[in-house]
Amino acid sequence: MENPKSDKKFPIKNIVFQGIGLLLLLCFAAIFMLWYLPFDPKSPSPTKLGNEPEFDVLFENKKWLFLFAKNNQIIETDIYGKNERVVLDVLEATDNNSELLNRFSISPDGKLIAANYYNKRDMEGYIIGKVILVDVKSGEVTDISPVLDGYKFQYGSPAYWLSPNVFLLSMHRYLGNDSSTEDEVFLRYDLQDLENTQVIEIDHCGTTKITKSDSSVLLLTSDCIPYNQIVVWALDINGKRVANPEEKVFFDKCELEWWLGDSCARNLATASIASIKIENVTGNMVDGFGRWYDNNWFRDYIYLNDKIARVTDTGVEMEPFWDSDINMFIWGEVNKTFQMDIDGRFRFWHNGDYIGKISNQ
Repeated sequence: MENPKSDKKFPIKNIVFQGIGLLLLLCFAAIFMLWYLPFDPKSPSPTKLGNEPEFDVLFENKKWLFLFAKNNQIIETDIYGKNERVVLDVLEATDNNSELLNRFSISPDGKLIAANYYNKRDMEGYIIGKVILVDVKSGEVTDISPVLDGYKFQYGSPAYWLSPNVFLLSMHRYLGNDSSTEDEVFLRYDLQDLENTQVIEIDHCGTTKITKSDSSVLLLTSDCIPYNQIVVWALDINGKRVANPEEKVFFDKCELEWWLGDSCARNLATASIASIKIENVTGNMVDGFGRWYDNNWFRDYIYLNDKIARVTDTGVEMEPFWDSDINMFIWGEVNKTFQMDIDGRFRFWHNGDYIGKISNQ
């Protein structure tokens, strides 16, 4: 004889098991969504001048003028990003279809800017780089065409100033058919005698690493030398010498962050003030799929002391660095430059790429 109670037990168990299964499915779905569709923190709002006295006081500093590059021009502004003045229009200065190459350096006295540009290509279609010097005050220009038999100008490297009148330009060539083996030399220019260019040889067997300690000394070494035999060299106004202990320590620190290039000095200074971190939302080229990845591929988070200070959807081109002369961080996004104080208050500053500052005297 059948037990009538047993017919009621199984449906209840089935409902319970189905409920548990549905709950687990929802949990897995939630985990999947969090993995592929992470939470998007909102960016703090920019700070409007006039609303925060602690931020406003930073703009009372009138000691400096600031330089930006945009639309093949170098622009000078005040600390607010206003009162624009065109320092250089490369099209007008060269009377040609020229283009700036976003490699600039300012002379130690702040009177001259060396800007890499091009207006021609060689038979193989490669850029023929040149350098134009512009007097910041007068606008007077001097055109430099670096030429050395068998070598090409490294237009991706800026001019390295050894004094207000002397600078170096990097020339390179590949050895044999091995494009990974490079020979580098420097052309030394003296503005008081531009016709007599000197050649400074570094090494003839490999790529040279370069980092800049300040505006008057260039530190470098060669990759092709065994690590335990590496010598750090210094190029200054008096020529080539072995780097002193202080310069060696600086070089060793910067060599660990070789991708920072000439910005290493200011990044080391920034690290002593605050913790700055850039985080790419999509994990720096980690494969993903879906609308979230498509919409956020260029999104970066800027952290100040582990707290989000800025969310940008165009990406960070120039990492934030601390400028002690104005007590603010400066960073660049695509064709835009921003300012931020030590407490994370920030504002859009100016269109274009930041070059540097000069004395307002």
